[in-house]
Amino acid sequence: MRALLILLAAALSSPAIAQTVPLGGGQLVGTTVPAPPSGFGHTPPFTVIRSPSGVYRHTFDVTTRRPTPTVTVYVGPGGDNTKDCLSWANRCRSLRQGMVRAGAQTTAQVVRVLAQAGVYRSTSVDASNIPDDFGAWLGARNLVIEPCDSAGNPLPASDGRFSRAAQVISSHEATLPSFTVTSDPRVYVATYTTQPVDRQAWDEKYSNRFGRPLGLLTVPPDGVANVANPLAEINMAADTFGKGAMFLDTTNKKIWVRLSDGRAPDADLHISATGRQLYLAIGTDLNFSLYMRQVDQWGGYFQLNGWPNRSTWAISMVDTYQGYVINGASLFTTAGSVVWERSVISDYAIDAFGTGTEGTENGYFIWYELDTIAEWGGFAQTTNDGSANSSTQHRHSIGVSVNTVYRYNTNRAVHDIGDARSWRLGLTVGPSTRAVQEASGLVKPLSTSAKLAAVAVAAGYYDETGPQTTKVWVDGLTVVGPMNYALGAYNNVNGAGPGGTIYYRNVTIPAGIPNTVASPYSGQTQTGAIQPY
Repeated sequence: MRALLILLAAALSSPAIAQTVPLGGGQLVGTTVPAPPSGFGHTPPFTVIRSPSGVYRHTFDVTTRRPTPTVTVYVGPGGDNTKDCLSWANRCRSLRQGMVRAGAQTTAQVVRVLAQAGVYRSTSVDASNIPDDFGAWLGARNLVIEPCDSAGNPLPASDGRFSRAAQVISSHEATLPSFTVTSDPRVYVATYTTQPVDRQAWDEKYSNRFGRPLGLLTVPPDGVANVANPLAEINMAADTFGKGAMFLDTTNKKIWVRLSDGRAPDADLHISATGRQLYLAIGTDLNFSLYMRQVDQWGGYFQLNGWPNRSTWAISMVDTYQGYVINGASLFTTAGSVVWERSVISDYAIDAFGTGTEGTENGYFIWYELDTIAEWGGFAQTTNDGSANSSTQHRHSIGVSVNTVYRYNTNRAVHDIGDARSWRLGLTVGPSTRAVQEASGLVKPLSTSAKLAAVAVAAGYYDETGPQTTKVWVDGLTVVGPMNYALGAYNNVNGAGPGGTIYYRNVTIPAGIPNTVASPYSGQTQTGAIQPY
């Protein structure tokens, strides 16, 4: 029998009327301060409060993690990349050169990069061919990256609402090729030559719900119903989700696009360039801090590689946005911590918030996701749920999430693996892009031997060596359909050792969604555990 009591949900068009009820032993009480659960093994530096109506809030003050700058590098339009950039009059033009100037400081310095709010594009270069965006920067420094006005004066912290007048935006985009109309007047095709192109695009004529450009839904490269007919696939995707759509043929170097309004591609269309936005690679026995506030990264991904160098990082990303990327944020180091507060990652292929290190390394990586959002993720894979998830790769790490939202993601939306431990309060997950795609006929239904898609919260990994001892405590979960399953605890494909464990309470799911997940492989033994606490 099912372990969860199912609350009858309203129609999918109005899921908000669902109420949180005590499920499988969970107890509704008055305003409470939930303590870290037994076995979690970590006390976060903030308190979480739960109201009687099931609303969660936290007391964390991220400004306590901001290091005090000792030197400032200035960046802004009208700057000169040949200058030293240590005053507003001598500012750099590009974010990339600002990082170079920061890297010229000694490691004892705390370097503040003050960049004038605005858009810095990789397709805009100076006389020395230096692009204006971040690009890939190797090195390590104590960094504070914040916005300033047109006179170099620091802008105040945001109240959480997006404003281009207060946001530094690095746009890592490819040169747009010339498009021609196809037999369908809404769909256009181009042949690209030397431009390194990733599988995502955005339209700056229209905004998404965060005030950022509207992303085009990427037609998946496998599992589509009519892979030989890009026009049919693009139109099905565009009509189903209303975002416009893109299909990238890397073999023949062709790009098909349909914008949300069917117009011809123009200067408002941008296609993400391959590679990283901001890349930090550090050496042995180094301890650094990165505090980044009100910074957008469009196209390209943010990556930190510290292991196996025995390195420690304290990373804080506040009111940041990453979108139109092949990979979200990948932060791997031996030890340290990361805080995402009011941060959003959308229109991405793999791993929105990815943290941790290998189990052979010393120390755990600590992470906090506070009022964060990940949506429109996992577009690169559909029939094989690989690692195209919303929040996977929490490996050899421990973390807390409060009020995180995962919408329109594919496969295992919230996912921890290996020996990770997470305490998740006030989660909202769904609907599932994969489930909508199946229902609409956009992708082929899964066969009995295929891996499962569309699981709200998963513990453990199906394709990992060694036991999966992941533990996830879920306190407050609202699942929005359509979704294949609510909870899933995996071992691995080889069945070596135990599987992951999910503990839950205060869970709300629509009728018709099973609470547990069968094995992701035909014939594989399911050894994970799902139980109330």
